[in-house]
Amino acid sequence: MNTYFFPDRLKKIRGSHTSINKKISEEISDELNWELHKKSTKIIIAKESKTWNHYGRQFVIIFDQNNVFIKCITFSKYSMQSPFHWYGNWKNEKRFKKLFLNKLAKN
Repeated sequence: MNTYFFPDRLKKIRGSHTSINKKISEEISDELNWELHKKSTKIIIAKESKTWNHYGRQFVIIFDQNNVFIKCITFSKYSMQSPFHWYGNWKNEKRFKKLFLNKLAKN
């Protein structure tokens, strides 16, 4: 229900300097085989290919000072955001956060 009522909520991760956060995010994107569609100093948009039950996932990663914000969006038919894949979105955001914090601790 939470995802249905607040579809644009971002998950916040406390990171380090923006350049370090960006480097770690790009490494994680490569590890998880996400295709980078937009990459700048403030934002990364990556995509995961479609599967049998959805038309693809998009990951929006925003860098703001020492924080990283991530949002996973699953698309359904006609490029509409699907509220029914909230668990998979939440799971991917949690996996990204775990990998990010592990890599940050190693730096």
